[in-house]
Amino acid sequence: MEMYIPEYLQAFDLESQTSLYLLERAFLPHHFLEMDLQTEARQICAHSRQKHGLKTLQRIQAWAATSIGVPARPREEALRLVLDGWLAQLRTLHAQIAQLQKVLIRQAQSLPVFQLLVSIPNLAPWLVALFIAECRGLDANTHYKQIEKFAGTNLRLADSGNYNGPRRISRLGNRRLRKVLFLMTVQTAKVVPQVRRQFLQRQLKKGAYRKSIIAVSSQLLRLILALIKENRSYQPVRKWNRQLAPLEQAYTEKKAAAKRRAAA
Repeated sequence: MEMYIPEYLQAFDLESQTSLYLLERAFLPHHFLEMDLQTEARQICAHSRQKHGLKTLQRIQAWAATSIGVPARPREEALRLVLDGWLAQLRTLHAQIAQLQKVLIRQAQSLPVFQLLVSIPNLAPWLVALFIAECRGLDANTHYKQIEKFAGTNLRLADSGNYNGPRRISRLGNRRLRKVLFLMTVQTAKVVPQVRRQFLQRQLKKGAYRKSIIAVSSQLLRLILALIKENRSYQPVRKWNRQLAPLEQAYTEKKAAAKRRAAA
């Protein structure tokens, strides 16, 4: 795709379900130029859970008309065979990963801590199972900063001689755990009030999404350790929702203003 229509990579993660669906039907610029946008828009809307639709396809079609990619019509049939082979291997790999996730969840279900953590809204069971596995169990952790340090998301000051720089995450830890924790925070920052409140506060102040997610992961770890210490499932608290309302309104207004500036 980088060789024949590199602009395509700006639209999707190449291995997303939406991208895989499209690549089964089109992979060269003239394919997108000849595509029935209305019909395919309905399909990718379903595959992407409403994230992509007609506007995405129109953008790809506009790129296809002026693509800097190498012309490939004479080799189209051979390239199609190569791409179909890659798609088949990728789908097989995805199926194997799904099977491994089921086995991992089945193993983790015997642990009391698993039942506590899956009670947190929007938290995928397979991520909970991976989190427990990468932490080598959670019995030895009595403070959230222990997990932060193990994952490498703890902050450290960058200094050299007389220079003191900003604080940054250390990245000296379990790389897999760091990724799992990031994904868990992405999920819970959407619906868990304790996590979302801090996320919205940072987004309103700084607006750097990835940095905000990493920063509020400590709030999620606090919640996890509290549930384990008290041996209880997650229960919503009304006061958090009252505190969220003005932040949600301000964040909605900020995003609307950003869209207006982009359109202008």
